[in-house]
Amino acid sequence: MKIYLVRHGESQSNYDKKQGNNYFCGQLDVPLTEKGTRDAQFLQSYFDKHHVQQIYLSDLQRTRQTYNA
Repeated sequence: MKIYLVRHGESQSNYDKKQGNNYFCGQLDVPLTEKGTRDAQFLQSYFDKHHVQQIYLSDLQRTRQTYNA
């Protein structure tokens, strides 16, 4: 059995932090950036070649967007 741990794509709070606007995101429901969406689409193309039996994700927007890319 293989287990893949995947983090969501770049979120707006990740981007803000890179720009010097530090704040704790935690459970804030922030969306993906355009880069995060592109990265998630690339990830989807990777997993299209692998058989995945089960997926678990949080209910936050950024994780759902990553999953649905």
